[in-house]
Amino acid sequence: MRFVVVALVLCLGYVVLYASAVKLSKDRVVSELIRAVDSGDMAAIESRVDFRALRAFVKKDLRSQSTAAQDVTLYNGETGVADQAVVVDDYNTVNGAIVSVAGDVEAQDEDESDLNAIVDYYVSEDRLALALDLRRRIFGQAETRDFVWDVSFHGPFAFVVTVGYPRTEGLAPTMSEMRSSVEFVFKANGWKWEAKEMYVPLFLVPKDIYTEEQIEELLFPRAP
Repeated sequence: MRFVVVALVLCLGYVVLYASAVKLSKDRVVSELIRAVDSGDMAAIESRVDFRALRAFVKKDLRSQSTAAQDVTLYNGETGVADQAVVVDDYNTVNGAIVSVAGDVEAQDEDESDLNAIVDYYVSEDRLALALDLRRRIFGQAETRDFVWDVSFHGPFAFVVTVGYPRTEGLAPTMSEMRSSVEFVFKANGWKWEAKEMYVPLFLVPKDIYTEEQIEELLFPRAP
């Protein structure tokens, strides 16, 4: 009996120590990334992101979101009656409802190919400088820490960082802001934490590949 009690105490102590170590290390990682964003240290950011794993996961997750969306039937908002069975497709909007008709296999393959190319382009080390520049120009005075909504455990060897629009102290996020949040899953790679998964809502994904010049023109059009 005494042996069982001792074993339980040791196990409990190990769990407490492990949880404390993970909490301290994940807080340190988040703080490092915040400082890296503030200083524009792209090398420090890249060292914490496994872009290859991130791209692979995002492609898989977006395909799952797209497939799930295709199973949703839209109903007439006024009568509650299904006027027509339509398939949800985030790439087409009609009167505020996202609507399309399911395409054939060839069209679906083409859409998947396009989506893969879009993910490869935007989820890349090559877009880091652009992302940091847009963060500075669009959200100017916002503190980088205000973009971090939550840091939580994700199993024994991972944690999740939820980011979104910069939070205003004392105010809860709106429903639109909550829908637009993105989650990064950090996993242990040896003794190092790296972002290997990213959950991003399908509607936030650009519909095309835009050059930095095109993005500049779209977001900051010059006065005629």
